[in-house]
Amino acid sequence: MEELGAHASMNGEIIKIEDAKIHVLTPAAKYASAVFEGLRGYWNPEQEKLFLFRLNDHIRRMFDGMKILRFETDATPQQIHDWTIDLMRANNHRETIHFRIFAFIDGFGMQGSCGPVSYCITSTVAPRKAAFVDGIRLGVSSWLRISDTVMPPRVKCVANYHNGRLAILQAEAEGFDYPLFLTAHGKVSETAGSCLFLVKNSRVITPDLGSDILESITRDTAIRIARDEMGVDVEERPVDRSEIYLADEAFITGSHQEIRPVISLDGIKIGSGKRGPFVEEIQNRYIDLVEGRTESPDGWCLPV
Repeated sequence: MEELGAHASMNGEIIKIEDAKIHVLTPAAKYASAVFEGLRGYWNPEQEKLFLFRLNDHIRRMFDGMKILRFETDATPQQIHDWTIDLMRANNHRETIHFRIFAFIDGFGMQGSCGPVSYCITSTVAPRKAAFVDGIRLGVSSWLRISDTVMPPRVKCVANYHNGRLAILQAEAEGFDYPLFLTAHGKVSETAGSCLFLVKNSRVITPDLGSDILESITRDTAIRIARDEMGVDVEERPVDRSEIYLADEAFITGSHQEIRPVISLDGIKIGSGKRGPFVEEIQNRYIDLVEGRTESPDGWCLPV
């Protein structure tokens, strides 16, 4: 169990974490009428600062999600930004964290309710996992990834994550670390909560946005590091399952997972079956970026 920050923010008010509650009859609880963002703050011990990574981009995506779900809210992106900073200062984290920003339908409405909208922000201490080096084992799930004709996979809608939960339970029962989803057309989509990349013949390949994936901010970060810093061609296109078996390397990306090597799929070893040189290099560049050691685009690393 990760260590929770002592405080949460509810609609801009700093409260004790144990008081961050909603009623069981809210549409958020009854119908999963909520969106959220999960992102990290990276502690830099040399500078004694916590760097919030791409906060504004995450807030922008959350407002996109609320638009698609027809939430009626008076809050502004600047308010959410300010409330987040206030919470980080109240919790005074001096280690790397993962935090979540929730927007949900409050009150006692019904399935079609669009308001009132409330916000909650929480944080947990989140040290880097051993899988960052050791890698993960994927298994293709019998559950298909939800499509844009069913629910909007490109936004972080809470209800979407039941799709991932079912696949995770199956993967664990079958002895894998994570599931890999296919689309209804049989193409590779994503894992439960992270995007997939493969490396083949010095090229990087990843499923495109039409493959029912989340519009992942960490995915975008990895693409830009590979293209702009490493000078590697990145192909965004439909991907076949069998391509992954024959890849030189593979990895997943997500705010919580960061960048993790994939060492096997369906029990078939990928490359050497260990973290490869490309993944190690992009990980190192990613760490230097998010921890504020290298220059980043404006607004990507916000010091607190």
